[in-house]
Amino acid sequence: MKKQIKSFFVLAILMLSIMQIAYAENDTDEVANPKPTLSVRKVGDTLKPVATKLRAMNFTDKNKTLRINATKIREKYKLAIAKNANVKDKYHKARSVLNETKKHLSECKDSDSEECSELKRKTKHHSKDFLINSVEKVLAFLERLKEKVESSEELDEEQMEEILSKLEENIVNVEEAKSVIENLDNESTTEELRDAAGVIKKAWARVQTHSKWAIGKLTNAKIHGIIIRSEKLVEKLEKISERFDENEQDTTDLDALIEDFGEKIELAKEQYRLALEKYREALDDANPNEIVKEANVHMKEAHKYLRESHKILKQIHEEIKDLKQGNTFESYDGEE
Repeated sequence: MKKQIKSFFVLAILMLSIMQIAYAENDTDEVANPKPTLSVRKVGDTLKPVATKLRAMNFTDKNKTLRINATKIREKYKLAIAKNANVKDKYHKARSVLNETKKHLSECKDSDSEECSELKRKTKHHSKDFLINSVEKVLAFLERLKEKVESSEELDEEQMEEILSKLEENIVNVEEAKSVIENLDNESTTEELRDAAGVIKKAWARVQTHSKWAIGKLTNAKIHGIIIRSEKLVEKLEKISERFDENEQDTTDLDALIEDFGEKIELAKEQYRLALEKYREALDDANPNEIVKEANVHMKEAHKYLRESHKILKQIHEEIKDLKQGNTFESYDGEE
C-alpha cells in the first residue's frame, strides 16, 4: 500500500501541474477571443517536454531518429521566428512609408505640379508594396499555425489532417490574392488598387474564421487529453480506497470525493463531445463563425468542470494523507 500511496502522490503532483497549466485563464481567453497573431514562442514551448523525453532515452536507432526529428522541428521554429520578425518589420516599414507619402499627397489637393504627380506615382508604388507585405504577414501567420498543428501531441492523425487541409486551402486563397496584387503596376488605377485591397480583406476574413476554428480544435484536443488522464486517475484512486477499506479504515469521505471527482470529469467529457460536434459542423458551413462561438461555449464549460475537478483532487490528496497516518499494512502488489 505504501508503494501505491507513494505512486499516487507523484501522480497527483503531476496532475496538479498539468491542470494548473491547462486551466490557466489566458488559455480560455484565447479560445473565446482568438487573436489575429500567434506567438511562435508559445508554439516553441511545446517542444520542451519532447526534448526532455528524448534526452532520457538510450541511443538506439529508433531513438536517434526521434532525436533527429525533434532537432528538425526546433530548427523550423527558429526559422519561423526569424521569418516572422523579418515579415513584421517589413510590414510596419511599408505602412509607415505609405502613410508618410499620403500625408504629403494630401497637401497637393487639385494641384497638377510635377512634384504632386511624382507623389501620386509614389503613392501607387507604396500602396502595392504595403499590400504585398500585408499578404506576406497573413501567409506567415498561416505557416506558424500549421507548424503548431504539426507539432501537437494531442491531435490524432485524422484531426491533424482535417485542420491542415483547411489551412492549406486558406494559403491557396491568399496566394491567389497575392498574384492579383503582383499584377498591378504604375499604370494601375486607384480603383484597381482598391479592388486588390478588397481581395486581401476577404481572404484575411476567411483566414481569421478558420484560424479560430483551428485554434479551438487544438485547445479542445488538449482538454480531451486531460480528460483521458483524469479517467485513468479515477481508477487508481478507487483501487487506493479499496486497500484502505480492506485495512478497516473509514473511506466514506474519500469515496464521496472520488465520486465527485469522477462526476466532474464526466460532465467535462460531455461538454467536450458537444464542442467536437460543433467544430465538425462548422467545417462544412459557409459561415462558421456562429457555430465556432457555440463550440467555444461548450469548451469553456468543459474547462469550468475540469477546474472544479482540480479543486476536488486537492481535497482527495489531503484525505489520503490523513488516511495514510493510520495505515498498518506494508505493501500493495496491485497495478501501478
